[in-house]
Amino acid sequence: MLVAFHVQDERGRPLGGALIRATNEPHGDWAGVTNPCGDFLATLGAGHYDLTITHPGFAARVVPAELADSGIVTIGLEPGSRRARAGVVRLAGRVFLDDDGPYLAVGASLFWALWGYAHDRARVEQHLGFLAARGVDYIRVFGIIGPRWTDRMVDPAERSWDDNVAGLLDLAVSYGLRVELTIWQDTDLTADRMAIVDRLAAIASAIPKSIQYFEICNEGAADMSRFPPAWPAEAQRLADALRSKTPHLVAVTSPGGIDAAAIAAWYGQSSANLLTTHLPRDETGGGIAGAWRYVRQTWDPWLASALSWTNDEGKGPQSSVAADDDPLRLTMYAGLTWLCGGAGFVLHTGAGVGGGDEASKSKGRAANLWEVANIDPILAGIAAMRRLLPADLPNWSRHNANRNFPGYPFDCDRLVPLIETGQLLRAFAATSEDGRFIVMPIVAQAAVPFAAKSALHLDVYEPLTGEVVEACDRAAGEVYTLPATLGRVMMGMRSPLDVRPRASQSCRLSEVAVSVSAEGRAP
Repeated sequence: MLVAFHVQDERGRPLGGALIRATNEPHGDWAGVTNPCGDFLATLGAGHYDLTITHPGFAARVVPAELADSGIVTIGLEPGSRRARAGVVRLAGRVFLDDDGPYLAVGASLFWALWGYAHDRARVEQHLGFLAARGVDYIRVFGIIGPRWTDRMVDPAERSWDDNVAGLLDLAVSYGLRVELTIWQDTDLTADRMAIVDRLAAIASAIPKSIQYFEICNEGAADMSRFPPAWPAEAQRLADALRSKTPHLVAVTSPGGIDAAAIAAWYGQSSANLLTTHLPRDETGGGIAGAWRYVRQTWDPWLASALSWTNDEGKGPQSSVAADDDPLRLTMYAGLTWLCGGAGFVLHTGAGVGGGDEASKSKGRAANLWEVANIDPILAGIAAMRRLLPADLPNWSRHNANRNFPGYPFDCDRLVPLIETGQLLRAFAATSEDGRFIVMPIVAQAAVPFAAKSALHLDVYEPLTGEVVEACDRAAGEVYTLPATLGRVMMGMRSPLDVRPRASQSCRLSEVAVSVSAEGRAP
């Protein structure tokens, strides 16, 4: 029998990314993750099932269900206190995975958090609470900061350093967050760097679920004066040692460029299994296209490396190198990171760099995240984007809108002239084996004709809210015309249309015979 599980919140809104675990004595255990419409389809044998449903930010539900015929099982979740996701973070292809299932990870820079734990703990807690309440999964923290950063120094020679690292990890978990620990901002304070790896491996072993991933150093290629001679080779050896001593994901550093040679210089002799990219932030070309150019750069890492990657320090509000606080651009930046194969997106802000240090004051940066311009609509947009997208999206096949990518779901010959004449910046796509597709057009300065290659159903979403703005069906050769827009998310299903039950514009499955109410009882 075919059973459609639908998970929704207390207001009836669908919850994509909910993990459903089921036990059944004769048929065995299984698990599934709901799509952006809150739905998961399963072919099951009749019988009694004990369902456990979890979703970050909601209280877990245990629902007994007697299933005897095909139908829909609707399950409601109530908001719960924020809890840390369970288990050690690992990779399933290009996707982050833990004991709660696959997920599209959202991080935020908080470089000064370890310094703050020692010197301004109350304010660190305020920041952790602020980020957790807005759907962030992890913070990026510097573990060792040398004398160049005089008012944010973190010295592992201090007797309290190990306790402070452990304390910060514990504190983050208490707020439902993990930590990306970038070990060295510079190496001036550590002659015995292998000993630091040993100390951190021991600390992390006591609370393994607290680590999102380790990174050996920050921007190793950007300023070699901060590091010893032959640092790329040593950094790779340190990454190998850390991988051998912990179960965690390990990155070396952001390479000097997003090309195979630059990546090989820092990863080619290492077993490091995560690439932490710092994408270019320039505005080449000027105008609207120039302002959006950094968003387009999300396409490049997967072409240059087979490693899973994160968008670890990009453009953001009052960020270093170049800044942007436009909610739509940053929301599309996160969405395209995941569509283009990135496992995680880190929002980089000026407040996250120094937290009010003297250098930040001289640059006019806010000291606290809640003082950053547009921070709430930015984080709300990123959260809405994540709710829309399937958790395994980074493992889908990726396509540019040209003839080099025959799997693109629309006729590229209609799109290439618009891209070449600057009327459309890009419209990258991802497709799954079951017929689903996602296209994210950006900077369409004219109407864009998307001619279907096969019969399909299409839903078009407003990125900042996740609301459907248009839904339609198109036969092969028929055109959906996208009005001029700076950013949209187009999601659909290619022929055959009956691969799964069709959702209405509100993403609710049609009525079928059997259902279980939100309370878990047959109606």
